Amino acid sequence: MDSSTSLQNAHKRSSAGETGHVQERKSRIWRGVAIALWVIGLVTLITASVLTRNHPGPWPIEVTFSQAVQHVHYWPWVVAVLDFVGTFNNPTPTGVVLGIICAVILLMGWYLQAAFLALTVGVGNGLDAIIGNYVLRPRPSPTLVHVDVPLLYNSFPSGHVCHMMVFYGL
Repeated sequence: MDSSTSLQNAHKRSSAGETGHVQERKSRIWRGVAIALWVIGLVTLITASVLTRNHPGPWPIEVTFSQAVQHVHYWPWVVAVLDFVGTFNNPTPTGVVLGIICAVILLMGWYLQAAFLALTVGVGNGLDAIIGNYVLRPRPSPTLVHVDVPLLYNSFPSGHVCHMMVFYGL
């Protein structure tokens, strides 16, 4: 009688090994998708910057669209919400809110996360300023569209939109 017993299905792979391999493959796929989307976004931004820099004046549908949106009558609470959220998009309130959020994160002991937030918002807004200085697109004239607050910054890329994506999109 043989004292050693053979394990049934010893020739098959273990499910743990397959799981690790599958997760590694999924991770590589997602990393590839993320890199591809990032490159597509970068190429789109560069293309839009060059086209906007070389295009004189507003695009054909741009003024019409802006006027149509500005003439829509919203419910009063929608205007209040948009004004409240938009307030934090101006440079001074943005700096104050960013400082408060970073201070809270630091008080929680999350030093790396606070540094990441400050660095991400700083680099994102810095790139926005650099691209804006390259494109040099003037802000819309108050004779064409309603302007709430006249700003001195360039209008492409939109600093408000870039900041919202960097700040709230984290």
